[in-house]
Amino acid sequence: MIGVFAFWPGSVQGSGWGIDKVKHIAAFAALILPVAFLRPGKLVWVVLFALFYGAAIELVQPFVGRSRSWGDFLADLAGIAVGLSLGFGMRGRFLVTARFGPPAAPDDQIL
Repeated sequence: MIGVFAFWPGSVQGSGWGIDKVKHIAAFAALILPVAFLRPGKLVWVVLFALFYGAAIELVQPFVGRSRSWGDFLADLAGIAVGLSLGFGMRGRFLVTARFGPPAAPDDQIL
């Protein structure tokens, strides 16, 4: 889906950090998050792929009527970081809960 929207004809946003950058962050976070959560052993390859993919998109876009943007690539990097952070955070929270159950009530609240 990232590739479809990256090359979709349309008006090109300015170089500001508007909704276009939020879409870049969301797309790359969605690419990385499930791997960080479910298969962290595969992260090196998926992150390298995401870096290459983001750079390749920016290099090819001028050939399909879009513009190249460092801001878009930086937003892709931010999305990778967000995906890693959320994936690892969810992994820690859900796996700890699955192994040990929900946190116990403090001693003073036990009847």
